[in-house]
Amino acid sequence: MAGSDRLSLRRPAPVLDPTVLYEMLAGKRAFEGEDVTDTLAAVLRAEPEWSALPANTPVLVRTLLTRCLQRNQRERIGDIAAALFAIDEAEWRWLLH
Repeated sequence: MAGSDRLSLRRPAPVLDPTVLYEMLAGKRAFEGEDVTDTLAAVLRAEPEWSALPANTPVLVRTLLTRCLQRNQRERIGDIAAALFAIDEAEWRWLLH
């Protein structure tokens, strides 16, 4: 339905995007580049700096991020909405407070 405020699991809110979540937690971009071409090249050649995540980031959230941002398509979770079913609500409480 056009103009609906309902959350669509096929097109999740930006905070559910693994790159946005990484950047919110780490306080820095997952892939650095001066322009779009440089950023896309960084996606292809580098991993995000996992040590930039806060020490209190739950293991399940770290695993989710690493699997969603995995360069190898066979090992990557293709749909963040599907991955959310694996996370218990309690795991997200630390982020909301």
